[in-house]
Amino acid sequence: MMAAANWHRRCLSVLFSCLLSQPGNLTAAGDTGLQNKGLLLMRQEFADSLPDPVLTNHRGERVRFFTDLVKGHAVVINFFYADCERSCPLTNVTIRNLRGDFTASFGRSVRFLSITVNPDQDTPEVLARYAKQHAVESADPDVPDWQFLTGNRDEIRELRWHLGMREKDPAIDNDPSQHAATLIVGNHATGRWAKLNPLVRHSLVREKAQRIIGWTAAQRYADIHAEVSAAGTGQAPPRPVLRIQEGPLPSGGEEPQLPVLGVVSDQLAGVERSGVRVSASSLRGKVTVYGRIYTLCPHGSQAVLAAMKRLTDAFAETGEFHVVAVSPSSPRETPEFFQTFANLAGAKKEDPWWFVTASKDEVNRFTETVLGLEPPRLIPAEERLHPLEEEEHDLRLVLVDQEGRIRGRYEVFHPDPFLSNEAAWQVGADAARLLAAPSPDSVSP
Repeated sequence: MMAAANWHRRCLSVLFSCLLSQPGNLTAAGDTGLQNKGLLLMRQEFADSLPDPVLTNHRGERVRFFTDLVKGHAVVINFFYADCERSCPLTNVTIRNLRGDFTASFGRSVRFLSITVNPDQDTPEVLARYAKQHAVESADPDVPDWQFLTGNRDEIRELRWHLGMREKDPAIDNDPSQHAATLIVGNHATGRWAKLNPLVRHSLVREKAQRIIGWTAAQRYADIHAEVSAAGTGQAPPRPVLRIQEGPLPSGGEEPQLPVLGVVSDQLAGVERSGVRVSASSLRGKVTVYGRIYTLCPHGSQAVLAAMKRLTDAFAETGEFHVVAVSPSSPRETPEFFQTFANLAGAKKEDPWWFVTASKDEVNRFTETVLGLEPPRLIPAEERLHPLEEEEHDLRLVLVDQEGRIRGRYEVFHPDPFLSNEAAWQVGADAARLLAAPSPDSVSP
């Protein structure tokens, strides 16, 4: 067994790489010159021939797709619909992460455009609520803009077809629930375009997207940022700076201890996605992260799952770490359903990651009384994006140490994506500290 200090350093290194790796400095020289001139002209012709329908965004603004949104910009485009329960929430997690990745390097020179395939239902009012639930607006003027757009059904279909998003079978093509989970990444200025799968490993999506968006000096965000500041939009708030401790430890040779916020004195029991009844009491002696989710949540729960996935990737091999996603059971939320849901979230059967269902009263008791999360809030009927989406939950992750003590609660879904990233990093850094500590000979229930 490696020394605690080395293990701590390794945990932090792996976590820092997995959670918040920043785009590297790719070679800028000759970047656009790599393209064949004929190919460049062909791609520019493709972009310049894009349809230019009038769309309405979630802010109620009427914009032209090509003239106002694409021309002269790098864009990431996807098609969605507001009550999509499968690929759309996971695609939105990818987009949230890309926004955070690209803020420092591209900022508002890149735009994220989500266009509904169900415009009859997804009115500007619906999209306004959807955008609010996704917390797309940020006080930081550097955060790339993310717009949800609706418009005329026929014009949107024509646009979708032009972008290559057309199914051969008309029945499938006309069914919003069958739309493909695809990101269309392009840069009008360079004529570079590509399609990416948003559901594969995020680092792969990020690397391919930034190649298309461009890394030449002229395309970096420094000049754009200067223009934004000069236009009087205000100074961007300072971003969180996350540092790994270097050099000697503080006086006394030990790092400051994490606070003890409570004790898990009563355990949760329920049915896991495998169909087996489990109890959290079997996790005593391990570092455990709990989070409450519900499958109809189109925004925050997906951020929770994304954070859980990164934590699992970083610490699964230790054998001393576990993640528990908790949800009330219902006719919909069954172990069989969660088996599929877990697969979509990237959880493998062998991962130390439980998807546990129990009665609503039991889940409320455990999350509120034991973990210290806020009680659910009833969502007014007019604000619901799905008839069954009745409540809004506290989506913080809860970190529990080997002795059953609560050591932190982390808001991994926050209106400011930088604070979300900081929280996601912090829960991992704190978990690494707990894993670096010697295992206790005995643990409390």
